[in-house]
Amino acid sequence: MVRINAINGGYVGNHKCTPILKHSCFDLSRRILSIVFFTVCISIFNLSGCAIVDRGVPVPPQFTSDAHLPGYINIRYSVGNSEHQLVKEFVSAIKSVIGDGSIANVLAISGGGADGAFGAGLLCGWTNHGSRPTFQVVTGVSTGALAAPFAFIGVKYDDQLRNAYTHIHNDDVFVTRNIFAMFRGDSLTTTGPLYHTISRYIDDKLLAKIAKEHTRGRRLFIMTTDLDAQRPVVWNMGSIATSGQPDSLNLFRRIIIASASIPVVFPPQYLKVEAHGEEFTEMHVDGGVMGQVFLHLPPLKETLVKANKQKVRAYVIRNSKVAGEYSAMTPLILPILTRTVATLVRTQGIGDLYEIYEQAKKGNAEYRLAYVPDDFKTDHHDMFEPEAMKKMFDAAYSMAAKGYPWRDRPPEVM
Repeated sequence: MVRINAINGGYVGNHKCTPILKHSCFDLSRRILSIVFFTVCISIFNLSGCAIVDRGVPVPPQFTSDAHLPGYINIRYSVGNSEHQLVKEFVSAIKSVIGDGSIANVLAISGGGADGAFGAGLLCGWTNHGSRPTFQVVTGVSTGALAAPFAFIGVKYDDQLRNAYTHIHNDDVFVTRNIFAMFRGDSLTTTGPLYHTISRYIDDKLLAKIAKEHTRGRRLFIMTTDLDAQRPVVWNMGSIATSGQPDSLNLFRRIIIASASIPVVFPPQYLKVEAHGEEFTEMHVDGGVMGQVFLHLPPLKETLVKANKQKVRAYVIRNSKVAGEYSAMTPLILPILTRTVATLVRTQGIGDLYEIYEQAKKGNAEYRLAYVPDDFKTDHHDMFEPEAMKKMFDAAYSMAAKGYPWRDRPPEVM
């Protein structure tokens, strides 16, 4: 439920370590030695030919554009390959509600780990305010992938959304592998608990509701990263829900988990695909590796907007802060590395906000942005702490219930 975002600062000897995976909250002091030891030992074992996870046969590069999940049609799109089909889905969904003076609302929910409680609180508080619209398109990445189905179905699932972000703990998400299992594993943890947690919320009833809304023209999209091909993959979750395939619910859940699977920290999701009559396996990890939040709005100006009338309103929820946070750096490799990664992630996220803003301008769509207040303080010791997440949920709920002050452009452009 987090993108490559932050481990809380811990201590190695007398030196303070800065965050490495921004906005998730491991206690670095308990894990840094095992991470370093793990990395060194993996290198040694790789050199000695030690067995690794049997992930199946990767898709050959010449087949990546043709790979598909057996039995499914039109359930995913890759940027640079089938992106035009994804754009057509966006346009079709929006055109289905466009009328004289009407507005099509679309929503994009970003990654951010436990800070996804911000987006959940905002949505529920928005309901309380009485102004929350029905979204014609909803997209989610990482923790946003968990919230997106609830946002898509609507206000009747606010209780489930609240519970998912205020009653979750580390034990509901992952189990740390022992040091020996790490040597032959593909991650520091296993996420069996996360599958069971998601299964409590994503069930046959919810899948049927998503399928019903999909047939009405609305669309729900989740992004993962195909790590073999280094490309983002956008999944049409409504198409999965309406597919009639016996494993559709399991696939639906696995896509959400894949979108939230931080590389190294959480294991990838391995998906069986076919290409040219042969079976292969794709490795999918956190969608946040490719982007923290996404929409596809460029064609709307040509296809939907006439006489400069406003037709589309694009809401973006960033489950993170925007401003940088000062931290005096210790001149050691680990603190410098972790701070650098956190900075790269932050600036990538701001770039995503700019990209959607430019899309909105070109498409003559309204742009509405919400993000975690820069002065909001939480003290995390674990990745998922119910008390800290409830604090963030309540703060966002209160802001939205009073009428959230949506920004009409990225902060740096103000």
